Amino acid sequence: MSIGPVQMLILGFENPQFKGEALAELEKLKEADIIRVIDALVVWKDEEGNVAVLQDSDLTQDEAMEYGAIVGGLIGLGMGGEEGLELGAEVGECELPLSVDYGLPCYYLIAPAEASSNLSRYDGVRYGLRESNGGYHEMVKRTRDAGFGDEPKRRIMLGTYALSAGYYEAYYGQAQKVRTVILREHMAAFEQFDVLVSATSPTVAFELGAKTQDPLAMYASDLLTIPSCMAGLPGLNIPCGTSDGLPVGFQIIGPQFAENTLFRVGHALEKAIAFDYVPERLR
Repeated sequence: MSIGPVQMLILGFENPQFKGEALAELEKLKEADIIRVIDALVVWKDEEGNVAVLQDSDLTQDEAMEYGAIVGGLIGLGMGGEEGLELGAEVGECELPLSVDYGLPCYYLIAPAEASSNLSRYDGVRYGLRESNGGYHEMVKRTRDAGFGDEPKRRIMLGTYALSAGYYEAYYGQAQKVRTVILREHMAAFEQFDVLVSATSPTVAFELGAKTQDPLAMYASDLLTIPSCMAGLPGLNIPCGTSDGLPVGFQIIGPQFAENTLFRVGHALEKAIAFDYVPERLR
């Protein structure tokens, strides 16, 4: 009987003296065809507590170290103690095509609709700012014009349209049905995985104000975080390194009510990566 193929097998442990035994055990598993391994890394901590990697893969050393730092944190180095040798987490790939394709448009129908409904209370009578000039309707128009910025106004207009008679079922109603589809796709993935991980954003941070004139580009930055939000799932983000001198976010998603699991995974990962939060220019 064989298991796999496994995309990446990770052996994680505290004491580097066991790395030889770990590789020998890995070879036994592969030779016996018990587990078919495409790539494998042995991950451990050195004497200073840093993550180290011994390769048995086609990855470059830099790629192995980077991957080992991430995955080593995920499996929780040291689970087996000083003398323990643990077969760590299985790391596999999964796809959520419907969530990625429809999560963003689904969100930008539901969220503006809710914003339109919730922000209607700010009319200058009961809450917040009041721009009094003329009658009631004139006061409401002036108050909302002065009190809301461009993005709230944009969302109110979109949401009001989506909730209007004749369009409610075609837009808001359909978006709620898509939300159920996204949840089901995530739950199917959680039948195989304890947590899902991805980048937090498709890009690193852009310059302040660089995309204020392009709302669609701003919305696209939410591409990877919105699907889990639409599914009502907890998520955790931690920095995992830098690209072009800017921090890269690492997103961990769990099933409903799995917040404690996310905290444990995130804590182990942060310890393994040991990311320095202080920018070079401020040291």
